[in-house]
Amino acid sequence: CVTVGCGAASLDAAASFLAYEGVYGAFGIHPLNARDWKQEVEEKLVDMMSRDKVVAWGECGLDYFDKNTRRQSQDQKERDLQRRVFRRQIELAADLRKPLVVHTRFAEEDTLELMTEHLPADHPVHVHCFT
Repeated sequence: CVTVGCGAASLDAAASFLAYEGVYGAFGIHPLNARDWKQEVEEKLVDMMSRDKVVAWGECGLDYFDKNTRRQSQDQKERDLQRRVFRRQIELAADLRKPLVVHTRFAEEDTLELMTEHLPADHPVHVHCFT
């Protein structure tokens, strides 16, 4: 079983489940929580990656789905923020040699572009999407 913490406010709660036998963790910042990204959150995540039972970085990625129009969001400011946060998480996961758990929705081209540019080709990745 892998518990996932993907928002700054949920990291500690999700990590508490690591105390149980057979429970492992993956931690990152989900694209819809990209505004959570700060230096202290990055430092906390890097520290969490050193725990024995943490097996991956994520869930992170890009989510351009607009709930109001049910189409791809055209909010360039939000897209740029998500891209910046995702790119940094890719770099950290690669540096720490942690598999990457990727969320992508209505953003497949940008997701692939960032992964191709910033992630070694042989780096382990789990991708899921809702598109």
